[in-house]
Formats: sequence, C-alpha cells, structure tokens
Amino acid sequence: MNPTYAPLKLVVPNQMGYLPIVLKTVEELCYQQGFDESTIRSVVLACEEAIANVILHAFSPDEEAEFTIQIAPSTTGIAFHVLDKGMPYDPGSETFDEETLRGLGHLMMGRLMDRVQFHNHGNRGKELVLHKYFSQDELVTEKLKRPEVVENQVKQFLLEEIEYRLFQPQDALEIARCAYESYGYTYAYEHIYYPERIRELNERGELISLVATCGEQVLGHVGLVKFEGVSGVYELGLAMTKQGYRGLHIFSTLAALVLAEARKRGIMAIFGQFVTTHIYSQKAPLRIGMRPTALLCAYVPSDIDFRKIKKSMGQRSAVLVMTRVLAERGVVRIFVPQTHRPMLQRIYDEMGQAVEFAESDIVPAQLSETSLSINANMRMGKLFFQRMGVDIDQHLRNHVMQARKEDVQMIEAFVNMCLPDAPGLIAAAERYGFAVVGVLPGALEGDLLVLQYFNGVHVQFSDIELVPEGSFLLPYIQNTINP
Repeated sequence: MNPTYAPLKLVVPNQMGYLPIVLKTVEELCYQQGFDESTIRSVVLACEEAIANVILHAFSPDEEAEFTIQIAPSTTGIAFHVLDKGMPYDPGSETFDEETLRGLGHLMMGRLMDRVQFHNHGNRGKELVLHKYFSQDELVTEKLKRPEVVENQVKQFLLEEIEYRLFQPQDALEIARCAYESYGYTYAYEHIYYPERIRELNERGELISLVATCGEQVLGHVGLVKFEGVSGVYELGLAMTKQGYRGLHIFSTLAALVLAEARKRGIMAIFGQFVTTHIYSQKAPLRIGMRPTALLCAYVPSDIDFRKIKKSMGQRSAVLVMTRVLAERGVVRIFVPQTHRPMLQRIYDEMGQAVEFAESDIVPAQLSETSLSINANMRMGKLFFQRMGVDIDQHLRNHVMQARKEDVQMIEAFVNMCLPDAPGLIAAAERYGFAVVGVLPGALEGDLLVLQYFNGVHVQFSDIELVPEGSFLLPYIQNTINP
C-alpha cells in the first residue's frame, strides 16, 4: 500500500468495451496497495459486477452517456465509488432468487467486499461504494513497509548520497521542474520556469544557483538573485525542495553554502523574504546569521500555491525580511525623522551594526527623481526615490494614481537613508499613505528605509507569526500602518 496516492477519478462511457480497461486499472491499484492475488481477484470481480450493472442497466439501450468511478486508496485499504445519473434504483427491493438467480450480483458483491453502501443523491444521481480493507496479515506487512518505520534509515542513506554544489548548465531543466513541483506555475520569479534563462542568468551572475543533487536528479535549489536598483545586494530565494525529500534540512545546507559563495564573490549583503503563516522557514536563516530587518505586510498574493505546504488563505500574506551584511563596515550614518529612530536603533542593534543618526537641513532640488516598476503577476510595484525636489508631491500623486489605475494592491518603496534628503522624502511618502516597515541595509549606495503603500488591501495582523527575534517589529508596524 502506498498511502500517498491521491484518489483517482475515471469518467467512463457506458460501453462494455471500456470495462476491461477499467478493471485493469483496478487490478493495478490493488497491486500497488499491497493486496495479495486472491484478494485482488475478488475485488476485480466485485467491481466488474458493479460497473457492468451501470453500463447494461442504468441507461436506455441506445442512450450514450457517461458515469464516474472514483478509486480512493487509504491506510486501511481501498474504496471504489461508482456514480451515475441513470435510472433510479432501490437496493432494498433486490433479493436473491435461487431459481432465476436474480439479485446474485448484489449478493456476490456483498460477499466479495468488506462493505457495500448505496446512496441515492436525488437529482445528482446515485452512488455505489465498495470497500476492501487490509487483512491483519497485510496490515502487519504494511506496517513494516511504512515510511515512518524506516525513516531514519532512509534519511541516513539520502544524506550520504546527496551532493551539494554550484549550478551546472545541465541542472537547468531539473531546477525548472523542481519549481513546478513546489509552486505550480504561480511563482513570481518567472525566469525559474525557463531552463535557457536559468543558464543565461547564472552565466551573467544575476542569478547564483546552488543545488542538492542525487545522481542526475536535482532534489533542491536555493538561489541568490541580484536586487535591481542598488549595488552589492542579492536576495536569497528560489528555495525549493522536491516533496519526497523535505525534512532532510536541504535548505539549511544550501543556505550555508550560498553564504560562503556570496562572501567569495564580494557581495555586500544578502536578504530573504520568509513566510509568516508559520515560523518554520524563519528559523533556518537565523542559523546563518541573518536577522529580521523588515516586515512586509500583504506581500504574497493569495494565489501563490505552496504545494503540499499550506493552502491559499484567500488574501495577501506577510513576509519577514531577514538580512545579513557581509561587508565590514564602520559606523553607518543615516538621516531619518525622530519618530522612527528608536525602532531603527533596535534593528541595527539586532544586526550588531553601529549607527549614527544625523540631522539634515538640505534644500530640496528643483526636480525629483523617482522610478516605479510594476509586477502585474504580483499586483505590486517597487518605487525608488533617488532625489527629492520641490515637485515630490506631484511624483507621489502620479505613482498612487498609476497604482490605482493598474489595480496594483501594494507598493514597496525605498529611500536611501544615507542621503541628507531622506527625511523630506520619508515625510512626503507618509503624507500619501506610505508606512515605514523596516530597513534593507548593505547596499554600496547606502542603507535603504523600506515603506509600503496599500491600495484597498486589509492587513490581517492576527495571521502573522514571527520568531522571537523578529517579534518586536509587529506592534511597531501595526501602529505605523494603523496609527
């Protein structure tokens, strides 16, 4: 028995020619479940009777129709659901007549199977359910085969066989398949589905991939993606592990190797975005020295599908930004309004980074410089403030109007705190509804203050779970978003 099999659904025409094909499927699934040959013969015979009855008697002789068979393996055995919308039927009227043999099929199914049920669903048709359970001997044998019984031995074998290494061109197709198995086609970084792009981006250094392999198969992947807009900062992401190999700490191992590779390449800082629907994925980055620096609310669209991990919540969910600065730095001098300094001090203290708050009396330039890019799939925008001018309000009005026009639900904005015009830019952004949510440090140009703007999105703070190291961010940001 393999309890990981999902239920199988067959839509069958009411033609006898399809009966052997269906019965072959029944036989194979019973075999895969671990039933002995004698039991399989009994199950096939009972299913043949049930299916033939539908084909021969549920519909008019010249009527072309279809009916459905659902086969549901489980840890206790297997069940067959035969559903049709043919003529009504009353099993209570079915009695066995020794002379005419009427009712023999119904009697035979009851003796061959462990449980037979009939359900009349009214205008939705009728359903016959046949159950076959494992015998005690089969249950004992199955218990010995269950993954949990041999889990430690299997894990030990896999741990010895897994190779962790840098990307090689032949890995590209397997990485794309790994992404599909983990996320379907919902992952925002669409390049991960194109093997040729994976190869090209790795060649250019815009993506740095590390993989866990066993033979020619890629079991897991972690990548560093160059963060556009600043220099020297890469995002740790594209973390995916094939379903059969989760629980082997593949991400933790790859993340440590990524850290070493980033140092080798002279990268200034790495950051990652980790889901907050649970805290499990937030623990691994802590082990490689990453620390919480921002909380991005309503960030992940509701239609992102983390396969076999957690179903969609029907709303955008938050991510915890965790960062590690790799370059040696002295005291970081930043320009920010007084109101945000206590929280920023806490963030820098948690990173072990000395910071100095400076005052600014800069006169705004004539023209502002800002840039907004929109990701239609994510329904979000990224806004960079390069310079504050006297026309900053007009820039912000235009960006907010564009977001509303294009149905952008959230804008993530960045202000370089190491520039003297930062306080004015921050104040202007807050006037238009942007809220300070944290810091992205380490860029060559200077540390970035992160803000968010929400367009008709309600932030569900009660669904956010954070590791203790990041819990201080939640009440502050909640108050910033809902003052």
